[in-house]
Amino acid sequence: MALDRKGELLRAKAARALGTHKVSDAVAKVKNGNELVQLGYAWVTMGQPDKGIALIEEGIAKGGLKHPDDAKLRLGQALLQ
Repeated sequence: MALDRKGELLRAKAARALGTHKVSDAVAKVKNGNELVQLGYAWVTMGQPDKGIALIEEGIAKGGLKHPDDAKLRLGQALLQ
């Protein structure tokens, strides 16, 4: 349940950034690779796959992921869109 709430918050951040067309606004508030992956996937689901894929890749590269296989799965899903 907590992950769903966190995902909602990240999607809200992405939506606000999307409104201003500044990915950097949303990314500046992200603290770790897990949040980068979640934020990136939120961008993908909002129709911005190029921005989202870059964020997911950055999150994977940053490391320290709780579930690295899930992050790679999200990247694969994003690449298919």
